[in-house]
Amino acid sequence: MTYIRTDSMTIHYTYLQGLPGHPTLVCLHGLGQDHTVWRKMLSRLDPAFGWLVYDLPGHGLHPNASDPLAVSACVRQLKDLIDYLHLEKIDLVGHRFGSYLAMQFALSYPAAVQSLTLIAFPFSIGNSDYARDIASSAQLLAVDRELYEKKLLIDGLHSLTLSNARTLLQALRHVNNRALTEPLLDLIARYHTPGEAIVQLLQSLQQPVLFLQGEYDPTFPTTLAMLLSHYAPISQLMVIPDSSYFVQLERPNRVAQRINQFLGGNLFPAALTMRSETSAFLRAIMNKVSLPRAIRSRKLSLSLMQEKSAVSWNGLEVDGKWTQRCAREILLYLIMNDGAVKRDSLIDAFYPEADLEQARNQLRVQLSHLNQQFSTQDAPELKDVLLITRDSIGLNADGRCDLADYLDAIDQLLWSSAPLPERCDLFLDFLADYQPNWFSGFRSAWGLELAQNLRSKLAQLLASLLAAAKEAGEPELMRRLLTVAKKVEPYRGFAKEWARAAHSIEK
Repeated sequence: MTYIRTDSMTIHYTYLQGLPGHPTLVCLHGLGQDHTVWRKMLSRLDPAFGWLVYDLPGHGLHPNASDPLAVSACVRQLKDLIDYLHLEKIDLVGHRFGSYLAMQFALSYPAAVQSLTLIAFPFSIGNSDYARDIASSAQLLAVDRELYEKKLLIDGLHSLTLSNARTLLQALRHVNNRALTEPLLDLIARYHTPGEAIVQLLQSLQQPVLFLQGEYDPTFPTTLAMLLSHYAPISQLMVIPDSSYFVQLERPNRVAQRINQFLGGNLFPAALTMRSETSAFLRAIMNKVSLPRAIRSRKLSLSLMQEKSAVSWNGLEVDGKWTQRCAREILLYLIMNDGAVKRDSLIDAFYPEADLEQARNQLRVQLSHLNQQFSTQDAPELKDVLLITRDSIGLNADGRCDLADYLDAIDQLLWSSAPLPERCDLFLDFLADYQPNWFSGFRSAWGLELAQNLRSKLAQLLASLLAAAKEAGEPELMRRLLTVAKKVEPYRGFAKEWARAAHSIEK
């Protein structure tokens, strides 16, 4: 690769000039990748085409870029590069984050762009499922990059090969955590702002657009792509079979063939003038199906507050030996720690008094048992729910637990500034739900401590509400609280003491 220096950064690039009158492709890679992700595809393109590949800031040959990977800075970088090479007309090809950059560049400099090929385009950045997926990835990165690498390979490649895995991991290891997460968190925040919907940007595109979507893309499935790609006025969607979202690596022949046809004029669709009733119909469909539900879901739920504990995947119960070998407790610990933990943290929590080697062996057996509950299921997506490395454990799913939500709600009530009667009503509801037998079968030191901490928090909440009611001169509120106080009173005689206090207020 060669490079140029601009006022703001150095750009490393490779440029192959095409034959006169033929397109020049400019390829924009996604986050965590570099120019090497295009090699297989480029070798299969029409040899008359020119092409340009380069590394985004913080990626590839300049991994230590200090500036944030802002969309506006990336757009300026590309403009500087094509101006330097005197490229007046280009055909943009982008992948994931790179496809979003390609769209933004085309909107900023429409005269410079002849066409767009958007691969694994992020159709619904602002939806809650995608936001949780990014938050989960950020947690995996913070705990152990190897967990994130495993998730990348599992989600990004439908058929894992050594060659493709090496390409992805070699590129990823030149990128720091900030460059991986900051741009996506910025986009998620931006698309919660009114007027910034992706569909509005797609509607503004003037160029022909070819969307290429992997058949097994776990984040933006083909059903969503089929629906939203129509918002680009001149567009066509092609589904690439037997691939996830790194389609240019998994199916380079098919991708190159589609691009050759597209740029050769064989796939250019006629401009679509969307009549108002058609546009309204599509919007009605979107509202009815709800975009968050259109995203392929990976929801793992642990229910501990029911008569029988259960594990569910996307709403369907998963049979397994969840009450054995601390399986429920380890799942709960992972969920309460945002889906990723160090082995040492688990050992400290579960075996604080045990011999270290004995604790490691015990944890190894328990993790093997837990992993077996998922890996032996018929559903293929369950087989890689648990990510295990030598140092860490992570969940490749959106993990939720009713007990964890219950604990969070109690913490919020402890610090709530709501009116006193409202706080008392909420507390009484919480206490009506509370059952000490939720923790029956828990054997770890952490699980037993969690049970005690929950009871202590309820007792603390009871005491603080009684004190507030006494100060406010509300004996009736105090009596309502005392009717259930024995369930969590911190010591014997507590309820009787506060009953006398309530009686003294009335005198």
